[in-house]
Amino acid sequence: MPTIIGQATDPASPGVDGSPMEIPIPGPPPAIGVRGNGGKGFPNPAILPGGVRVPGRQGIGVWGTTDDPFGYGIYGVNTAGGTAGQFDGNVVVNGTLNTEHDLSASTLMLNGGALNVQQSMPGALGPQIALTNTGGGQNAAVAIDMNTYPRVSTGTFNPSSRIQAVDVGNFANDVVFYVNKAGAGNSGLVETMRITSTGTLKVANDITLANGDCAEEFDVAGSLGVEPGTVMVIGEDEALRPSSEPYDPRVAGVVSGGGDYKPALLLDRRDTSRQRSPVALVGKVCCKVDTQYGQIKVGDLLTTSPTPGHAMKATDRDRAFGAVIGKALQPHSDGQGLIAILVSLQ
Repeated sequence: MPTIIGQATDPASPGVDGSPMEIPIPGPPPAIGVRGNGGKGFPNPAILPGGVRVPGRQGIGVWGTTDDPFGYGIYGVNTAGGTAGQFDGNVVVNGTLNTEHDLSASTLMLNGGALNVQQSMPGALGPQIALTNTGGGQNAAVAIDMNTYPRVSTGTFNPSSRIQAVDVGNFANDVVFYVNKAGAGNSGLVETMRITSTGTLKVANDITLANGDCAEEFDVAGSLGVEPGTVMVIGEDEALRPSSEPYDPRVAGVVSGGGDYKPALLLDRRDTSRQRSPVALVGKVCCKVDTQYGQIKVGDLLTTSPTPGHAMKATDRDRAFGAVIGKALQPHSDGQGLIAILVSLQ
């Protein structure tokens, strides 16, 4: 049974409005505007008038408690569909904030404010925002809507974007991202990305990645890691090791992450006790080179060299077949160094 019930017939008026007055006298804190204490079995809410706020003390406009687990400390209803309660300021909730009701729909609206959820849970799951569709079943969904333009008062309203979890059967959910069509106002939401319950990512258009190469992780021989830019070849145990022979057809690629280039896409990432490194298979990457075997110009084909982990200019086209790492994107003429190359094994 609710402790306090407020009903408003004017859509612009609140259902409950508590406004304490100030008097410059001391008193025991907290001073209370309206207080109700209705426990189990009370047929009607108990409302005790007050309305005292003591300067320097914590004033309370409305206070409601109940010991009924299905009751309400404070309860407001607007029968005309308007505001049942209004808070012009910060609202503090010590517990769970629910927007559920016997009605088929309920709404929590923050008008010109922010929802700030804090909880101290070191080393454990912290605050959670739970959206529950108790109806369940195939295609049942919950959503977080985001609006970057004013809500319209007529017609069907669609937000500017939405993140939605939808039931796809067998207790599994897809997470779907929607945006409103550009320039279409409130015409409708369009699915742009979906993460399926099995982990598949589906996108409607292009994927733009900021970095330079497509790399794949490989086991690396030995217990020590290898530096980015190192040229790698395939060993007998399928683990990679730094190159050390000229025109080696076992060349696999270049260790990604050197210089200004980082992998844009990383394949075969896994947890293992073995040493692993990302090796660029295609795209732009920084590579170690040694020009004692020939100066390198832009566009030169590169292959493995006798210098461990370094590439050199491929001058013997017959031997270079199957041993080419890629093409130089920068020139180099002074010994060993790190230059940008376009990986293209051939």
